[in-house]
Amino acid sequence: MKVLGLTGPSGAGKGFVCALFARHGIPSIDADRVYHDLLVPPSQCLDALVERFGRSVLFPDGTLDRKARILQRDSIPEEAAERRLSAQPDDAFYTARAHFVLHNEGDEKALEAQLAPILADVAEGAAV
Repeated sequence: MKVLGLTGPSGAGKGFVCALFARHGIPSIDADRVYHDLLVPPSQCLDALVERFGRSVLFPDGTLDRKARILQRDSIPEEAAERRLSAQPDDAFYTARAHFVLHNEGDEKALEAQLAPILADVAEGAAV
C-alpha cells in the first residue's frame, strides 16, 4: 500500500485534489476535519487538555491557544514557544523531499492533468 501526503497552504486546492483522488477510488483523510473534530468545542479532547493544563490554554472563545498549551506543557519561555510555532519549513523543504509536486495555478483541468503520473504510480503500487 502506498501512502500519499498532501500538503499546502490554505486555499491551495487540497480539498479539490482529495475529491479527484476519491473519483479514482483513492481514499483520503482530511487532517483539517480531524483537527476540527478533536479540538474545536465542544470536544472531549479539548476538555481533557483543560482538565490537565487549566483554562489558561484556551482563548476567550473556548478554542485552543496552541502557544499557551506549549508554554504550560513544556514550561518554556514565551519566546521559545513562538519560535517553535513559527519554525515551519518553507515550500522548498517539502518539494525537495517529494516524489510528486502539484502546482495549482487555479486551473482545475491543469491540476487534474498533473495527477496522471500519481494515479499511475498508485495503480502500479496497488498491483504489487
